[in-house]
Amino acid sequence: MIRRTFLKCLVLVLSSTCLMPLRAFAQVVVGQVAKSLGLVLSTPGRVGFYIDYSELDTIGEHTFYVCRTHGTAGSVSVDFSTHGDSHSQVTGTLTWGDGDASIKSFKVSVGSKGSGEHRIYAKLSNPVGGVALHNGVNTQAYGVIDDDTIAPDSQAVFFDTNASLNGNGTQASPYDNIYDAIGNVGSKRYIYGKGTVTPDGTNTGLIGGTFNCITPPAGRASEETRVYIRNWPGNTLVVDGAGASNINGFFTEGGESYQTYRGIQFKNINVTGVAGFNNGAAIFYNYGSSTMINIELCSADNINGSTNDGAYMLWGVDGGKVWRCTSNNIQDNGNNTHQNTAGVFYYSSTNLSIQRCEFTNSGNGIFMKRMEAGDVVASVRFNKIKTINGVRYGYGSSGQEPNYGIVQSNLFKDCNIYQAIEHTGAGPNQKGKQWICNNVFDSCGGGDNGAIRSTDTYNHQIFNNIFYNCVRTWDMPEYVPYQSNQSASQIEYADYNHEHGSIRDLYRHLSIKYTTLEQIRTATGFAVNDRSGDPKFINPSLDDYRLDIGSPCIGGGVASTNQGLYLIGVEKVGLSGAALEPSPSSPSDVAVS
Repeated sequence: MIRRTFLKCLVLVLSSTCLMPLRAFAQVVVGQVAKSLGLVLSTPGRVGFYIDYSELDTIGEHTFYVCRTHGTAGSVSVDFSTHGDSHSQVTGTLTWGDGDASIKSFKVSVGSKGSGEHRIYAKLSNPVGGVALHNGVNTQAYGVIDDDTIAPDSQAVFFDTNASLNGNGTQASPYDNIYDAIGNVGSKRYIYGKGTVTPDGTNTGLIGGTFNCITPPAGRASEETRVYIRNWPGNTLVVDGAGASNINGFFTEGGESYQTYRGIQFKNINVTGVAGFNNGAAIFYNYGSSTMINIELCSADNINGSTNDGAYMLWGVDGGKVWRCTSNNIQDNGNNTHQNTAGVFYYSSTNLSIQRCEFTNSGNGIFMKRMEAGDVVASVRFNKIKTINGVRYGYGSSGQEPNYGIVQSNLFKDCNIYQAIEHTGAGPNQKGKQWICNNVFDSCGGGDNGAIRSTDTYNHQIFNNIFYNCVRTWDMPEYVPYQSNQSASQIEYADYNHEHGSIRDLYRHLSIKYTTLEQIRTATGFAVNDRSGDPKFINPSLDDYRLDIGSPCIGGGVASTNQGLYLIGVEKVGLSGAALEPSPSSPSDVAVS
């Protein structure tokens, strides 16, 4: 399931015959991406973290990147501050001018650390000039130093499912089960585990029928008290359903908050044997008003249930991150093509971020369903998605009108039964901008549907994408009767996209199909700077989407930025090296040229 041929490109890409040292390459990258996009998109916009984590394997300097999205009207600013474990605490202000959408950064130095992970968190606050914090008070990013050392007994409890005796929870004498470890963690910060756990009835959940599960610890109310449930460094921690048909992984509907899962493998989870309304999941938060739930470096394979099933199910959660996780073969009654299966699946949640994940062989990569009016939908960046639907927004009825989605720098491949990005059901209100940029869509869209399809949303901002052998590019068939603002355009801005090999016509707008660039430009004013032609990927058959020398997508985007996938600086997708790959290893690697 773990792929090692991930999004192999950055903002400036050269062929293997013209390689640069990493330091020189990073300097060029920053210069290319940090240009103003020059998009004046009707509002001051939103400010948030571009990358959610800064990961190191030794003491050093963290860099946090901050970006402005969804609008660039006027001059704006935001304050930043850092908190958490010992470090050179940093505060300051970032400023953007009118029309400016460049990526800003600030640095944090960590000169020493004790045993165990070192964790700091960065916060944005005090937005000025009409700009909004993208995730409100939950606009945060994390700095992690994980050097495979282990926190002392004063900070952690330990369990080993292969221990010969049930000990006292210390490293020298661990518990032999996860339930005692969770039950006795108290105010400690870490639960370290190794071996294989099969939920056995010690904890049970109830959604129409009773199933076995693991209940996470309660009582955490802040970053300073956050609890980490993770693999014992250097060892594997597995939650395995072991063929039983009444098992979920971690499950709660009690409103627990500030919990992090890290480095846990989930497999063979199955609740189809339980009568009633049941949902199969590796990790499931069910309408408990939870806050800031983070899932890091976890994998999920072969998750099966009924009705709505996902690897990571965050329902009713406000704030949280899914970071460098994988999922594969998520099923609904054995059917992994059902539209209600997903790697990340959430109902009525807001302020979530999903980055650097890899989702395969399921109905959806990410399914956002039945959000409440005004909710901020997930920020989706730097993921690799090979599922029937890539990102699906399902609303179901009027009055469910979320705002401000981000789908940026993802690879969507073979999302070819339905589409890579789909909006269906009641549409967002006039503030509901959907920011879709710098993605690669390879062989996406099904039937008569394009790679991006929306029947009832508006104010999309679509730019710098590459559409490669898709049915068509963006596809806005029609308005629907219950759209709350039928006078608003479905698209606010669509330009600087690149197309190659469309199977049908290039665009569909308000049910009218356009077969040439000239037709759509004349009729709508969109796609004025779109281009067609071979983007010259290095080797898409091997998921290598770097741009070769002579690619028309180098400098072909807004303000001469590159089209397609990119990151900035020395930050890379899927960091390689054993020290940076706790079990399970990171989803994939990237070649840096």
